[in-house]
Amino acid sequence: MKFWQLISIMASERAVIDAVLAKPEWRTYQSWYVNFDTLVAM
Repeated sequence: MKFWQLISIMASERAVIDAVLAKPEWRTYQSWYVNFDTLVAM
């Protein structure tokens, strides 16, 4: 699954996304999520 697909599917579950991305093994993706709008615009 691609990152953007996951974010789209889980859009209504922001607390779940935040909890998962707070874990050390997912930190790389946390920066993607924080900057998601900018990445999409690029």
